[in-house]
Amino acid sequence: MADLTRNVFDAVHKIADIDALLVAAAAGQTVPDVEGKDFLIVKNGDASPKTLTLEEADVCSFGHPATDEAIVIAAGKYAIITPKNYLRFRDGTTKKMALTWSALTSVTVGLFRWPK
Repeated sequence: MADLTRNVFDAVHKIADIDALLVAAAAGQTVPDVEGKDFLIVKNGDASPKTLTLEEADVCSFGHPATDEAIVIAAGKYAIITPKNYLRFRDGTTKKMALTWSALTSVTVGLFRWPK
């Protein structure tokens, strides 16, 4: 699996070119040690919608069966994804969140974090 590299916003620096920080979506991508200040930016440069699925951990501690969350990114659009409950999607051992794409053509993604 390939971890996304985290880009951190800070109080001094502004990121003007988000597209330059996005990488091609790939099979087996993960978000390392995901926390509540993390978010994803996804760009779908294709002419058809794409779906990003966040895979819920196999063992759910919230008393309900594990369910994945599917997010549809419209054709030619950006999405900012901030899962409400990261613990739900974070693997208990690796602390990583797995990303699954419906298709990879013309999809780019970046991992970002707000400053502390």
